[in-house]
Amino acid sequence: MATSTEILWNRRTWVLLTGALAAVMLVTTVALPGPAMVTGLAAIYYLLQRHVPPQEALLGTFLFATALASTRMGSNQFMQPLRFPLLALLLLAGLKRFRTWRPEERSAHWLWGLFLLVAVLLPTLINSGWQRPDVQIALLPAGWFIYGTISFHLSEAERTDRFRMFAVLVPAIFLSMVVFGRLLPGQAQLVGRFRGWFGNPNEMSHWWLAATAVLAALTLRMQRRDLLVVLGLATLYLYLRSGSRAPLGGASIIFAGAWLASRQTPRWLRLFAFLGAGALLFVLPLLSVEQLSTFLPESVVRSETLEDGGGRLVAWRFGWEQLQERFWWGGGAGFEEFIYYKYQEILSMLGHQGLSHNSYLAFALNFGVIGGAGLVLSLWYKLGLLRSQHVFLLALPFLVTTFFEGVLTSPLNATTPIWFVGASLVAQELKR
Repeated sequence: MATSTEILWNRRTWVLLTGALAAVMLVTTVALPGPAMVTGLAAIYYLLQRHVPPQEALLGTFLFATALASTRMGSNQFMQPLRFPLLALLLLAGLKRFRTWRPEERSAHWLWGLFLLVAVLLPTLINSGWQRPDVQIALLPAGWFIYGTISFHLSEAERTDRFRMFAVLVPAIFLSMVVFGRLLPGQAQLVGRFRGWFGNPNEMSHWWLAATAVLAALTLRMQRRDLLVVLGLATLYLYLRSGSRAPLGGASIIFAGAWLASRQTPRWLRLFAFLGAGALLFVLPLLSVEQLSTFLPESVVRSETLEDGGGRLVAWRFGWEQLQERFWWGGGAGFEEFIYYKYQEILSMLGHQGLSHNSYLAFALNFGVIGGAGLVLSLWYKLGLLRSQHVFLLALPFLVTTFFEGVLTSPLNATTPIWFVGASLVAQELKR
């Protein structure tokens, strides 16, 4: 097997592997309907496992499958049930790693899994009495437990292999989405905003935000500022086309943090950049919609949502009002989905569609302030997000995703797996 540097930076090897992966992803998305998509997944696994261990190839295949499962294209709906056998295979790979952990690490992980189960099950029993059984009761604690077995306590060699996997998987997905947009421009757009083959622009943008954190950490490891610039250009291209403002802000934090953390950046320049960023944050809220429109595209400004606050404020206000009636214990697993769908006609008239668009509000609605706080704090601790040195590359971007999207409630959505795996990887890399 080639070394890390050869796989990551040998131009011919990287180009061939990334191009082959992108082509297979595109064919899987466009030309393989229904059960035939299994062939595409098998091809992705085969290409990856020629360059990284089988565990990493399986994980990369799983990340692609969960992303593609978000699509609204009818021919790709078969990918949704395929996530479950892939998760089962990931469990087997995770348990194999789990047996190599130290006894105290295994005990701590079992206790965390038990805590997750209690935090989900107890509020559900108290409030709904199993009248609204929801798959979240089992899937949330099981999913987090499995992701932990595959992500925590990585050795140096495992971190290197995981970075190698991300270094080809993420650019391949980027290329496949760009070509998909050329081939099927209608399918790649939603209300004038680019989404690639993802379900909607926000899912695509928050997935890319997690990937950006991983690749930014990799550029720091290899001390390649030129690659950080390339990553920044690709990110800017996607976000200007998708019009996703919150992920754009999160990505800006990542790049600022990576640039400031770079050993090549003089201290005086870091101070100047810090002061400039503070001034920008002070000035931007003072600008009117018309002034913002003079230097930002309409897909980003979206004056109709800036002027009235957008649907998220409606969703958050509604969710907060519902929480007051069940503050401590919530409504049980699945309550968020139940209550938002119950009042969807009224919410639609107010300009909102979907659920709460906030992971913390969703947890509180389902499991109350007690259960929700326990889930959130335990996850932040296990992922290493509470460490001060991880603020720019991890904590703040992760907060952007989880505050503006309810991604954490479902372990098999497009965004949760890559954030879980990526955040854990970056935290361990920064700690070394």
